[in-house]
Amino acid sequence: MVSPHQPRTISIGPYEQALTDASARQADPAWVADYRGTRPKVERKLGHLMRRRHGGRRARVRGTARVDADFRLLAAAALGA
Repeated sequence: MVSPHQPRTISIGPYEQALTDASARQADPAWVADYRGTRPKVERKLGHLMRRRHGGRRARVRGTARVDADFRLLAAAALGA
């Protein structure tokens, strides 16, 4: 517990510089335009994988490594189609 007579201290995490750099890049209007052009397509495709009968909501295998591999295969097949 912090004593009322001691000043508070904060610590900066190891990824603070990377977050600051990313925030600076995201302020660029060209980045914003590219992001707005790409994100809806990606979100639509992921939503399609989840809603349709591709098994996106249910795992067809057991184990996190197998589920990850299965979903990556499913995504590659859907994006290639």
